[in-house]
Amino acid sequence: MALYDISDMTTRVRDLVLDDAGSYYSSAEVKRYLLEAQRDMAMKMKCIKLAMPFTIASARTTGHRAYSIEAVECNSIALFKILPESMGRVPVSGAIPQYWTESGSTSSGKSILFEPKPGTTYGATMYAHNPPPDYWLTFNTGSLIPVIGETLTGASSGQTGTVTGFQTTSGDWGAGNNAAGVLFFTPTTAYLFHNGEILRRTSAPVLTVTATPSDEFVIAIPYRFLAVLYAAAMCLSRDGKYDKAAQLLGMYEAEVNFHRMDKYEITPGSRDIGRINDYPSRG
Repeated sequence: MALYDISDMTTRVRDLVLDDAGSYYSSAEVKRYLLEAQRDMAMKMKCIKLAMPFTIASARTTGHRAYSIEAVECNSIALFKILPESMGRVPVSGAIPQYWTESGSTSSGKSILFEPKPGTTYGATMYAHNPPPDYWLTFNTGSLIPVIGETLTGASSGQTGTVTGFQTTSGDWGAGNNAAGVLFFTPTTAYLFHNGEILRRTSAPVLTVTATPSDEFVIAIPYRFLAVLYAAAMCLSRDGKYDKAAQLLGMYEAEVNFHRMDKYEITPGSRDIGRINDYPSRG
């Protein structure tokens, strides 16, 4: 159990509910509860964070589909986060973005607003708290930067899916080079692309797929025991053992709330901007 993957977690859930043989709770059911816990933890704890490169066009807004944005860089320089009411009321110099804030939700996601309005296009990076992917895959070459929200099509399988996030592990897309990393994906017709398949944006090749794992955990290993508590509680609840289920669920919620609150977040526009913490965050 060195990796504590979803198979190990399923075994641990069976230990807690006394179903070692797997004769009462199916593997598919336990797996569904574990993934449900991951979605709940990602939303409440904001424990899935990606550094995603993107391009700031000559417009005031850029869309995203994350739960929230922690920080934004432009030209490798961190931007100050401000309150929406401060837009147009802060000192600026030139047309390079120097401040940012988040706007409300739209039908296509959320938006980042920049101050001042960008005068041209700039390379940028957003540090985003993301939902867990419905599907994710690794890739080893990419000639074009994926765009969050766009639909890609498999050249050989014909399957399509919408990009919800990506993380580069090597290479530099911003410089126009190939990159390697992980692509977060929501399938729209199916979620099994072929190994080695080319994913295309219209007719242009985008990525070469090297592996296609699905339904896996992306939350850090130290948090995964919480998903085990949640899944065990759901199994016991289905069996009518509500008192035991409530006890486990209470332990789960208490830990989730602790990790949600045990984070240091700077209020936009406050005196804390630029301050260095006296202690490391445990969140």
